[in-house]
Amino acid sequence: MLAWIYRIAHARLVDYYRLSSRIGEVDDIEAIELSADDEIDADLMRDFHVQNVEEALSYLVPDQQRVIKLRFIEGHNLQETADLLGKSIGVVKMLQHRALKAVRRNLHFGEDGGSDW
Repeated sequence: MLAWIYRIAHARLVDYYRLSSRIGEVDDIEAIELSADDEIDADLMRDFHVQNVEEALSYLVPDQQRVIKLRFIEGHNLQETADLLGKSIGVVKMLQHRALKAVRRNLHFGEDGGSDW
């Protein structure tokens, strides 16, 4: 999710400097104030990405969904997750790896499949 926020911020900065170069003005980036439109955009983008992530997670098998929920939503470490699921740490790592790979594929992250997961 954080990667999306950085991408949006980067796009906004690129747009700002592209427009500034046409106008011939470049203000100090620290002096730029966010308008209400920027906040609305951020809320809309966050909601859009949350929906996409929820949909991508729905395609996972139940064990993968449980691992993602325990690790990333509830914040359990590998050992706690393994204990809660009655599985070994190796199995939890494998389920997590496959789940994140599937989510990445379902979300269509970049051409190289890279993300901050």
